[in-house]
Amino acid sequence: MQYEILDIRDFSSEYFDEKLDMLPLTLQKSIQQFKNQNDQYTRILAYTTLAKLLKIDPINLIFERLEHGKPYLYTVIPAEAGIHDKNVNFNISHTKNYILVAVSDSEIGVDIEELPDFSMLDLKNVFTENEIENQTEQYLLKIWTMKESYLKCRGIGLTGLDTINITNLSELDILTNLPANYKI
Repeated sequence: MQYEILDIRDFSSEYFDEKLDMLPLTLQKSIQQFKNQNDQYTRILAYTTLAKLLKIDPINLIFERLEHGKPYLYTVIPAEAGIHDKNVNFNISHTKNYILVAVSDSEIGVDIEELPDFSMLDLKNVFTENEIENQTEQYLLKIWTMKESYLKCRGIGLTGLDTINITNLSELDILTNLPANYKI
């Protein structure tokens, strides 16, 4: 697995303008529909970082969606080889100023979250009783990100979080070298 975690505040507005022009017109139009500049910047950075990790020209990013909305790369054409590959596994997550982009040779799901301004216990409908019992906010956030990562990996949408008991998930790769207040 390869991944990058980036802070959009480390880049100038000129950088984002330049990178936006490198993306396919369909992605440019999709990004420009967002009114919030941070939303635009996280997407520009995510797509260009994905292209960088895959060693392709960003103009060749062509996405389709699976039944429940999970994106996949329809065609990847490495600039230097002209190879077509329909089996690229990737996942993207963003929160406020950070993005996480990961690629892998197997199915992958990632999530990055900042500790929220509200209590994780307010989200009781996403946790099982065992998960909530005597747990800290950080622990509950870790469970939340693991569940969301798992569901994103499966590509089945974000429903049924309360039916997944995190103790039943095995062999999870958890990144720990994240910015302060962020967990995966």
